[in-house]
Amino acid sequence: MPKKFKLDITFENESVLFGICSHLKDYRIVWHLNKQLELKFSKTEDFEYQINKQQKIQNFSCYYYKDISNLSTYYFLSNTSVSENKYLISEHKQANYLMFCDRPLHNKNTKSLLSNIKQTSNILTAYEINQEAITNLYNIISDIELHITTIEKLKKEKKNKYNIV
Repeated sequence: MPKKFKLDITFENESVLFGICSHLKDYRIVWHLNKQLELKFSKTEDFEYQINKQQKIQNFSCYYYKDISNLSTYYFLSNTSVSENKYLISEHKQANYLMFCDRPLHNKNTKSLLSNIKQTSNILTAYEINQEAITNLYNIISDIELHITTIEKLKKEKKNKYNIV
């Protein structure tokens, strides 16, 4: 009888999610984060997400930065919808904003990144969110990535159409 081997593959999660509390508008917080963390967030179209099948689609303010040199991607989202007070991640209603970092700067660890976020002016507090405790997080993240990919594709098509260098 042949032996059966079980292949156990475990992936190290290279992403981190932060909850950020502040009374300022999203564009002001992003400006402060860009200065403090030396990032270059840019505003994209609002992220559209249907929280429940019974509810209508909600819009959430969305910013994006891709650090090509470090192969890192950063997303900054409002946790509350633009028109109504619906939460993107309802388990963390105390967070006004969410910052998702996919493979954050390899030379910086999560604690130093969190410390820098907390030191940013006009941020009341920031904390790391346990991603495993959020039921629909992977759906949200995949939808955000699809949203950004679609926007980048449209920009590229527009450049090609008008021969913009």
